[in-house]
Amino acid sequence: MRSLSSSDADSDDSRPTPDSPTPRRRRIEEGAKGGLVATLVLTAYRLPVSHALPPTAEFWSQFVAGGDPDDHALPALVLHLVYGLSLGTLLGSRTSDE
Repeated sequence: MRSLSSSDADSDDSRPTPDSPTPRRRRIEEGAKGGLVATLVLTAYRLPVSHALPPTAEFWSQFVAGGDPDDHALPALVLHLVYGLSLGTLLGSRTSDE
């Protein structure tokens, strides 16, 4: 049986353990968090300032449920949050560690 040298011990620290996320996974998680937070903040700003729902209300009323966009506030907000989370995740996955 071979004993571990100090260089072997150092190299073991660089490998991710099953509990620690890989750098790519960390980027994806950070992107998702950033997308969600940014969407929440901008939506909270937009609603009282412009007195209008996000553009997803128009999408929902035109392609899914019909009727007036103002009748679909909850689905529009949920869809808007999913959109922000998804785009944040996508952008996080496309960044590099450099």
